[in-house]
Amino acid sequence: MLSRFAPMLLVLFTLSATGCSYLFMQAPPRQHARLDTFTCTDSRGWAFVDTGFALMHAAVVVAIAVLASTEGETGDLVLAIPSTATVGVATASAIYGFSTASECDDAYDRLADRQQQAREPRDAGTRRAPPAAEIVAKPWTD
Repeated sequence: MLSRFAPMLLVLFTLSATGCSYLFMQAPPRQHARLDTFTCTDSRGWAFVDTGFALMHAAVVVAIAVLASTEGETGDLVLAIPSTATVGVATASAIYGFSTASECDDAYDRLADRQQQAREPRDAGTRRAPPAAEIVAKPWTD
């Protein structure tokens, strides 16, 4: 009975070990441009974990294919199916993780710009004196 469910359990276990970016990363909120504070994940750590899983399982698929071709047993190629699925899920999750981190970086940069503009004094129609570097002395002409 267990041998009948073993391939399915292997697939479920393999797929559950990936997708870290999908599970643990938080994208910036859609309305972040109007918010004073928000949180999102700007770290790329989970995306690198997913990339590692994708590379590891890609190596497993290649190893199974090479062993199956050298031994002439194509029945063992069925073992590559869970790893192939894992490569797909982990790659998609890594792409999601890297793009989410980039979006978060951009959102935090825009927030910092808005906060900086809010700290600068507002010009209420009065003209400020130009900085010293902009003052140009004109020589007397007679």
